[in-house]
Amino acid sequence: MTIFFYGASNKPYGCFSNFSRHGFELDGAWWPTSEHYFQAQKFAGTPFVDQVRQTPTPKEAAKMGRRRSLPLRADWEEVKDQVMLQGVLRKFETHTGIRAILLATGEEEVVEKAPRDYYWGCGADGSGQNKLGQTLMTVRTLLRGREARQPEIRRATTADVVSIASVLLASFVEYEPAYTREGFAATTPQQEQIQRRMSEGPVWVALLDGAIVGTVSAFIKGEVLYIRGMAILPGARGQNIGTRLLEQAEEFAVTHGCSHLFLGTTPFLTRAIRLYERYGFQRIDEGPHDLFGTPLFTMIKTLKPGTSPSA
Repeated sequence: MTIFFYGASNKPYGCFSNFSRHGFELDGAWWPTSEHYFQAQKFAGTPFVDQVRQTPTPKEAAKMGRRRSLPLRADWEEVKDQVMLQGVLRKFETHTGIRAILLATGEEEVVEKAPRDYYWGCGADGSGQNKLGQTLMTVRTLLRGREARQPEIRRATTADVVSIASVLLASFVEYEPAYTREGFAATTPQQEQIQRRMSEGPVWVALLDGAIVGTVSAFIKGEVLYIRGMAILPGARGQNIGTRLLEQAEEFAVTHGCSHLFLGTTPFLTRAIRLYERYGFQRIDEGPHDLFGTPLFTMIKTLKPGTSPSA
């Protein structure tokens, strides 16, 4: 049975619309909808990207994106399908509820019943190319493949040091301009520093298909487990790896009688902050408030003795 959708209010498939209010982080910025992301990329490398991103509604973002007085990128026709795929994929990676709705469609054809759109939709007579529907079905296939790939979490060894350093650098390089030089260096430690951390406390790695794609480390001070060095490769995000790593750290903390988990983060790492908040961390006023001049704040999670991770 073909699944039709059109408009964000169309239940239960309104979430398939680019106008649905399911925001996500991509390219170092927060996008209110996939429509905002798609339209903004028409003006990549110009100030209009941020202007589109800040429009209050997806309808206004679309209107601005179609304004022919603005400098449309020269390669737009060649890249627009890939841009759409990137935005839609990240949207469904970010939101578990709508991801479940998309995966539940099985192998059914998904069609945007947009009467005036013969490229992204099927058009009034059904002869359109339905590119958005095809994009959704591609995303469905990609997500289904990821669901089958369960990450392996294990303690790191000295043989993993090079890979851990590479993951840390690749995970934070997009944010480098927001750090001071010293702050970025501290966030992306070199091999010797990682080996030192291994002597101070546990370091874990997450693997997909045998390759290290994520890491976190920790050390105990009193009754507190301090978490640091949390990183996941951009291409591996949206697969619950961050939660799995935090669960591993929490299990270690409970086993060793810790009462709290502590971590420090920077205000521009919004995706990570949302993960920590979902996991039960709360922001507190306790310092330090900077990392070599880079803004910093502390988050805490109180542990209940005898509970399982994330309880």
